[in-house]
Amino acid sequence: MRQHTQRHACSSLGFSDKETFKLNKILTNPSYNRNIYVSERYRTIICLIPKATSLNWVRTLLILEGAINSTNGLAPMEMVRAGHKHLRVLGSYESGKRLGILRNYSSAIFVRNPYSRLLSAFRDRLEIHTNRNLAHRKRLNKHIYLKFGNHSPAEMPDLSMPSEKYNVTFKEFVDYYLSAGSKDVHWRELHKVCPPCFDYDYIGNVETYADDFKQTVKIFDATSAVRSLVKAPHATNSSEDGVLRRYYGTLSDLQMEKLEKQLSTDMKVFGYSIPRVIQRNSM
Repeated sequence: MRQHTQRHACSSLGFSDKETFKLNKILTNPSYNRNIYVSERYRTIICLIPKATSLNWVRTLLILEGAINSTNGLAPMEMVRAGHKHLRVLGSYESGKRLGILRNYSSAIFVRNPYSRLLSAFRDRLEIHTNRNLAHRKRLNKHIYLKFGNHSPAEMPDLSMPSEKYNVTFKEFVDYYLSAGSKDVHWRELHKVCPPCFDYDYIGNVETYADDFKQTVKIFDATSAVRSLVKAPHATNSSEDGVLRRYYGTLSDLQMEKLEKQLSTDMKVFGYSIPRVIQRNSM
């Protein structure tokens, strides 16, 4: 059903007929090449999208490739560094080899409802969490707060304060995202992170991850190597109704209309709809 939805959407959107989505163009897209992970041992590729179980799959691939025996005790950043050290992505191969991999290896992708993914990216990267990596807060929070916030002079902090000390709201982040903030891979649209119209053998959903994880391991033919489901680190619970309602309830109707347009391609290709709890009557 997911493959049928994908293929129908790609055809109706005109993607299937465009050079952009032919194999030779996938080979030259930097984002696709960075995010398609290759297992030569299992002759399988999987395209990983941040905030859509990507770190879980890095853990799994490290075990499948025999790089480590267990991921227990490894912090998320240690996992990321281990992935860079031990795992290969499509872009690390010369072009002829890449083409052969795309044509001959089994393939999978994991996707997530764009609305919950966008919220998860904000909560994980820009909100205050003492156990999070501060890189995004240091780089973006001050800029977003000053440019997209509507703060009175009394609310303005000392401008010498470090960026990570600025607290950005979801409403401010959405304005930033809609203006020019879609470039970061953590909230860049799904179809810009992974090739949307590739003929994947399996399309997994975060929303049904437990079952889809097991099915994808079968694609790898590695059921005996990975027996248990890897738990998500730093879960933000951004797919839960109450959490979605609390954050999206702060947005204006105009913001929601713009988001619907911005996310429409991902929604169509991967068969998602706006979560019921955040739908607006006028939309």
